[in-house]
Amino acid sequence: MKTRNLIQLLILFLLFSCEKKDIESEKSNNIFTLSVKPSYGEFYEKWVFINDINGELLDFKQIELGEEFEFKSTLPVPNDRINVTFFNYYNKGIYFDYNLRTFENLLRDSRWNLQGSSALERQEAGAKIGDLELEVDYYDDLRMEVLGNKDHTNTSITKLSGYPRRFIKWEIFENANDAFYSVLADGKLKYRFWEGLDSSQSFRLNLDDLEDFDKILSLNLPNVNDPRINVKAYQSDGLEYFNIFNNYFQVPPMGESKNYGNLQIGYLNRFPKYDTRISFSAGNYQFFYHKTGSVPEPFNVLDKVSYKIAAKPLPSFAIETDIDHDWKEINFILSDAELKKNILWSFFSPLNEFKPMKLPEEFLSKFPWISLDKFSNTSVRFVKSSQSYESMIENSSQVIESNTEIDLETIQYTVE
Repeated sequence: MKTRNLIQLLILFLLFSCEKKDIESEKSNNIFTLSVKPSYGEFYEKWVFINDINGELLDFKQIELGEEFEFKSTLPVPNDRINVTFFNYYNKGIYFDYNLRTFENLLRDSRWNLQGSSALERQEAGAKIGDLELEVDYYDDLRMEVLGNKDHTNTSITKLSGYPRRFIKWEIFENANDAFYSVLADGKLKYRFWEGLDSSQSFRLNLDDLEDFDKILSLNLPNVNDPRINVKAYQSDGLEYFNIFNNYFQVPPMGESKNYGNLQIGYLNRFPKYDTRISFSAGNYQFFYHKTGSVPEPFNVLDKVSYKIAAKPLPSFAIETDIDHDWKEINFILSDAELKKNILWSFFSPLNEFKPMKLPEEFLSKFPWISLDKFSNTSVRFVKSSQSYESMIENSSQVIESNTEIDLETIQYTVE
């Protein structure tokens, strides 16, 4: 009897051990989990490929909205790092109907949640209650001028007429009855803020009638023409904002081309959060600066960047540079004029060495015109950021609506 019980216990132990090993083996085979929320957005067709950091294919799936997908592989995963590639096919007639996006050097067993951005509940503007009319000087050297209220449908639209005085008109609404006017002209950066307008108002203004900004960001630029600058000042709720600096109407094609050696941007203490964007072309690169949260500190801009692209085709692509960066975005294009198809493939990577990836035969048989040999490099964007590469990936996967809640600063140099 005792012998029989011992045999039964041994059998149970062996069964439990086998089951446990099966579970552990199944768990060890997991390399990536993807949850696609119904709110993520429309697409005609979407695939996901998982490769190791050497480009070997580990797993792939065609995915749908509202489902969760587990990617598995029994193959070794060097350094426990993987590359995740998304293929999207949008059948909407846009130029890049197809695109591929690869995120390199992710931790194995990462989990992504793809979710669409939720609609922000902004207060409706309400009924129109009047107009704000300004009569201002005709400035000799106008670099920036903007008039607007809280962002509802449009901002930064200026209507000009007359000489030597000009007349600017802006509509006032019940729930959008504050207005902000700022100008950079004749070497002076000034502003005027109206709160709680309850009827039509008109003002005649000179530069000396306007107020000075509380803080000035002064930047020395590498002798560039026509930088594009936009600064949004957010209210405490983080939703409503004013465009307090916007020169889009003073640079081509709306305005005349002008040279900038020094740039001054104004900020006010009354606003807790800002979104600052600066972009321009200079020498052998394109520059983009983006800062959310607090007022930016002065930063340096390179006069010229040093880089060398040894080969542009994707299978043999290689680039060398001394640009300080945390990660880079490498863009390739395949264009087939005969089939009238174009596809953009973007690689995001913190790695120095670029390695091409293998695509599934099942996928290539469905899209036979896609071939790695046909992709050619078009640009490389080098990114220096206060945000880590891993955080950037997380934000990309979750599609965060607004990041003015955090202090985030990026400096980007793009070369071709």
